[in-house]
Amino acid sequence: MLRGPAEVVGAACPAGALVRRDFLAADHDATVLDAPNALRLDRDTTGHLAFGSGPHRCLGAYLAPVQARPFPHVLLERVPVLVRAGEPVPEWEQVGETRVPGAFRRLPLFAA
Repeated sequence: MLRGPAEVVGAACPAGALVRRDFLAADHDATVLDAPNALRLDRDTTGHLAFGSGPHRCLGAYLAPVQARPFPHVLLERVPVLVRAGEPVPEWEQVGETRVPGAFRRLPLFAA
């Protein structure tokens, strides 16, 4: 609840107004991302909020990349018009003392 009147993202909010941070809108800000609703496998995902952040970071953030590793192979099996143009290159993330595979930095494909 706001203690006094304030402006939040360009909107005037009176004192006592409730302001909620909605994660449904996270990573859809057109001022931060070019074409935020488009699928772009080459997009820099630094700072995304898909798994939360800080002490409330989702534990699944470390499991998801491991489960996603077979994705390129399954994609090629199920979408026959795509052909592999090289090996997928994982992006590595430092988690404490351990390096774990993150999203794919490069997934070289072309349409047959």
